[in-house]
Amino acid sequence: MKLLPLLMILLLSACHAVTMNKNEPSILHSEQGHFKAGDVEEHQIVDEHLVAYNSNEYEAFKALFHQEIEVYDFPNSLSFKGLEALDKVYKSLVEKLDKQAFISKRIIDGNFVVDKEAVKFHIAGQGEQLLEVLVVYQIKDNLIYRIMFLQDE
Repeated sequence: MKLLPLLMILLLSACHAVTMNKNEPSILHSEQGHFKAGDVEEHQIVDEHLVAYNSNEYEAFKALFHQEIEVYDFPNSLSFKGLEALDKVYKSLVEKLDKQAFISKRIIDGNFVVDKEAVKFHIAGQGEQLLEVLVVYQIKDNLIYRIMFLQDE
């Protein structure tokens, strides 16, 4: 399976693993919403992204993405690129969906953060659903520049 070698490489090169408390308060603070190189660790940007997602705060969520954000489905299928496309895909999802995402495992290596995430959400008439996914975040200029989703079929 193609996924196994990638996971092994990521595991062997990990600096450290953490588990995030879903009730943890917002981590990043900035008057302008932008951070200079060296201000924050890459994982803090991803943590803040999750806090904004869970809080239904789309503008705070969007502010953490690079203007040239690229989102892929593994291995190299481009789902969308750019902030305008992010708006189309995520705005109503972040603002309106009754959901809670959390991280069960994390690997950090340089400007890459790899999270095993689970999202619990409710769909009218279908009850609570659970989606588990492996997400690779690449950070550039203290913003999320690239995301890759890996999911069992």
